Amino acid sequence: MHQMKKLLNIILTLWLFLLHPVLPSQWVDTLPSYSDPDGNPFQNVVVDHNNTGDVYVGGRNVLYHFSADLDLKQRVATGPMLDGQRSMDNHNSLLKMVYHLGSPPSLLFCGTAYGGNCQVIATTNLTESHWIHPHNDSVTRTGPFQSRAVFGLGYNDQWTLFTATTENQLSRASSSVPFLTSKLLTKEDDGFHFRYAFHNATTSSTLALKHMSERIVIDGGFAHETFIYFLLHIAQGGDLSSRLARFCTKEATFQSYAELALECIHEGRTLTLSTAMDFGDSPDSDEKSLYAIFDKPGGRSVLCVFPWSRIVESFTTSPRYCNRDLVGKPCAPGRKEIADFCGPDVTPYIISRPLVTNLAPFEIATKINVIIVLKQQEGMVAIVGSGGSSIMKLNLSTGAIISSNEMDQTIKRPFRSPFVLDQKRQNIYLLLENKIIKYPLSSCGIYATCRECLSRGRSDPLGCGWCGGERCTHPEECGETDLFSRHTCSPVITDRYFPIPRVYLVSSVTCVLGPAPVGTYGPVELSIATNFSSTVGYNVAGSATSEQNFTYYVGARLFGIRPNKGPTSGGTNVTLVGENLDFDNDKARLFIIRQRLCTFDRFSADRNTVYCITGNETKIEYPDTIAVLIGDATYALEENPPLTHNVTEGLSQTFQYTEDPKITQITPGITTKR
Repeated sequence: MHQMKKLLNIILTLWLFLLHPVLPSQWVDTLPSYSDPDGNPFQNVVVDHNNTGDVYVGGRNVLYHFSADLDLKQRVATGPMLDGQRSMDNHNSLLKMVYHLGSPPSLLFCGTAYGGNCQVIATTNLTESHWIHPHNDSVTRTGPFQSRAVFGLGYNDQWTLFTATTENQLSRASSSVPFLTSKLLTKEDDGFHFRYAFHNATTSSTLALKHMSERIVIDGGFAHETFIYFLLHIAQGGDLSSRLARFCTKEATFQSYAELALECIHEGRTLTLSTAMDFGDSPDSDEKSLYAIFDKPGGRSVLCVFPWSRIVESFTTSPRYCNRDLVGKPCAPGRKEIADFCGPDVTPYIISRPLVTNLAPFEIATKINVIIVLKQQEGMVAIVGSGGSSIMKLNLSTGAIISSNEMDQTIKRPFRSPFVLDQKRQNIYLLLENKIIKYPLSSCGIYATCRECLSRGRSDPLGCGWCGGERCTHPEECGETDLFSRHTCSPVITDRYFPIPRVYLVSSVTCVLGPAPVGTYGPVELSIATNFSSTVGYNVAGSATSEQNFTYYVGARLFGIRPNKGPTSGGTNVTLVGENLDFDNDKARLFIIRQRLCTFDRFSADRNTVYCITGNETKIEYPDTIAVLIGDATYALEENPPLTHNVTEGLSQTFQYTEDPKITQITPGITTKR
């Protein structure tokens, strides 16, 4: 209940591409990646988690071996193949790591050629391959994306391959592979063999649903406790809906197989088509949850959350509801109602009532086809992939969409599902058409600038901050505590006089020059020292030299003004006489009585005279002296100005505001017309 309240508190509608624009492609270009030179699409990726951390990728007519950083180690052709009378592309329908046959591990590689037959391939040399017997037996269909498989402990604690395949008219016509199979992969004297986990004269560990509606295997599976789960699309009357299918791994046959319809209510609309799912921890709860992406009309998606206890309860009580005719057929009486029901006493093909949730924390303004959920620090995040090659990071604990990265601007196709974690669970491998990309999960490097780091990175569970004035990191990456900040960006000093986009927030620095001899000439050298305190904040050392030169000239001298008085309404033309008045009029202000501004009008030709116009004044008081403020320097009138060609004769040292003139009488009052 606490989890449900928490999620309801963070229900948000977020228009992703408006609030979180895609980050610059320069960062994406630095990620490890590889593209097939012949354009063969990649279809499956696996990682050797138990040993080297190496990566293996299967695609159309090709199989790759990479290092963890996607350095190419080996590439072998797997097709086209002569199948019957024609050459056919060999798509990789299934790729799995095999550990139970000995060390080093092997690859299970199933293609679409030869009816979907499979091979065991050595991880140390991809050219060393062996067909699995019997040749007329397979675990996959002949379509490239029609099968999902999971290795796990099965009947009699045998290491078993559980496979689900798409069930429709086309697949039934092209292959005899059942909807569900559980098989053992064994190594014997004459080679490698597939054998049913259970087999006798009348039955084996398979489940065929040929009389049922079409079932398209979309996602999965994943194993939890003694069950394996797959996500299905069910085609009925031209409409698609989603079901979560499960079966028990401990039984000889699939007697416990059941399906649970999934629905999500968002903004009053019932959504029934899920395009991706993942199973993981819940925010602020010890309970697990199922995270499902639902398709919403208008090209959008909604992330919905199903508490795992409700899913288990729905599967457990399905036989009871079936007995009461509360769900549709096919269904027959069941005799168990326990959470861990397995074995022949449980009737197969149970279809439960729909499980509905209104926990929909995110609406995303694009189609999503893949999701992976994981814990980071003290928070839960989801990484989702769109149909347009963008990766988004969602904070499930706070309800924030943290980041969005367009992985390839030239490829507008969906990612292949699923995303696969690397050996250290710090990166995921993405398949995008003929390209594989290693995407970091445990690094704040996805935030390319300080602005991105301190705004979006602040809601990242990694606790991102700006390190050393250079990059976005989490505290462990930065290492030096004094150089790490989550609150301020350091200044960037350049030799240019305009802001550099996305680099800093403050675009200029104002400084006061010290004294120097007249005629001093050269560039301005500026430096900022490093210091940090809890009250002042964070600064980073830097220096720069201007391209332009600065010149010290002779200081201004002020001799006096004329006239020495004017009306309080202002508008008096004042002449200021002096020497070396060649200052920047934009930086200078002329003041008279009590700091009233005398607005600059013009210079004389020799720049020894300045003309200004007085402002208004409300009071008439004693005469006040005059001063000129140039920048932060104040220049006063000289008490004994020199007498030069009568220029300074008649000048005043003060200015007096007087009453405005008044017209009291006009004489004469009349005149003659001529």
